[in-house]
Amino acid sequence: MHLKSLSEQMRISEIEIQERKRLLGLTPELLALLAGCRHTILPQLDTIIEAFYAGQLEIPEIRKSIRDAETLSRLKGAMRGYIAALFSGDYGERYVNSRLRIGVIHARIGVKPMLYVASVHQLEYLLMERLAAVGTSPQVGVALAKILLFDLVLVFDTYIQGLVDEVTAAKDEVAADARSLERTVAERTAALKRLAQTDDLTGLKNRRAMIAALADEILRIRSRRGSFAVAFLDVDKFKQVNDTAGHLAGDRVLQNVARAFQVGVPDPEHVFRYGGDEFVAIFPMPHAASAAEAAARIKAQIEAQLEDRVTVERRLHLCRAQRRAAARRDPHLDRPGNVPAQGGRDRTRAERAPPEGWRVFRLGAKRPRRSGALPILRAVLTEARRR
Repeated sequence: MHLKSLSEQMRISEIEIQERKRLLGLTPELLALLAGCRHTILPQLDTIIEAFYAGQLEIPEIRKSIRDAETLSRLKGAMRGYIAALFSGDYGERYVNSRLRIGVIHARIGVKPMLYVASVHQLEYLLMERLAAVGTSPQVGVALAKILLFDLVLVFDTYIQGLVDEVTAAKDEVAADARSLERTVAERTAALKRLAQTDDLTGLKNRRAMIAALADEILRIRSRRGSFAVAFLDVDKFKQVNDTAGHLAGDRVLQNVARAFQVGVPDPEHVFRYGGDEFVAIFPMPHAASAAEAAARIKAQIEAQLEDRVTVERRLHLCRAQRRAAARRDPHLDRPGNVPAQGGRDRTRAERAPPEGWRVFRLGAKRPRRSGALPILRAVLTEARRR
């Protein structure tokens, strides 16, 4: 696996290196002059470095960052390599990467740009002093100033890149925190919604959830001209259980009824506790035809399980959508137990005689035909239609 160099990471190509030299007027002739001074500077490296750090240690902020002799020794070694590279004659990609590393190190340890510039200025003075002492050409001084400026720009590039990285990291962290907060809010909102739509005793969905589910089914049958069934079951003799065996026993009865109801329907998510001892199941369009059998099976299972302590009353209602402006009279609708279909949009009617045990509900009826669950169904369907 290829590890990218600092210059590659910062997208400083060989072409850009040459362009930077051109802009600074750092010509091959000037670089050759620097390389020619190598034998003048290298023998004096130790003297230059000692003088350099003597001046650096006079600055309080730098003195605080150099805490011990070992740190100072490492810094002197790094400086020896830096000065030697200035007069090496090699100013290509390898040279650039060494300068970028210097910038990264100084940025990490918190050296302020102002202090770094002051240090470069001091180093330039010490080097020029040594070069002038041996009578070098003034052009060497020009070349040294330009190469130090070339280095300084590279170091500042790393400082700037470090700031950009910090801002990017902070931005990413804020974005991650925002996403985490959104997930937390969504999870807690979903949990609150579940709590708001769940009956504490039985774990079934409550009346609020039932209204929403009925609204969904009404929309579905309007668009597809289908039907859905609603089964009401309530527990007879329930008050007697509470009065004789206590409310805890009554609670267990309701919990057993809820479990039997959930097991007996195609989709447990469509089972609701309407209130008290009344339970409701919705059979969507694909399962509406099997609602009567399922309700009878659930009723028998509950009564067998509770051993005559209670009985279950079962009421079934079929809801069917009609989207025509007016409906023709169907002779089957005159049979007992049916509701005549009337004209109008979004009516619910029976298109043929319902099976035994079914009661047919028509939205928009002026009054319920029967007592019991039908007024409840009329009320909840009317409320669901408003959603």
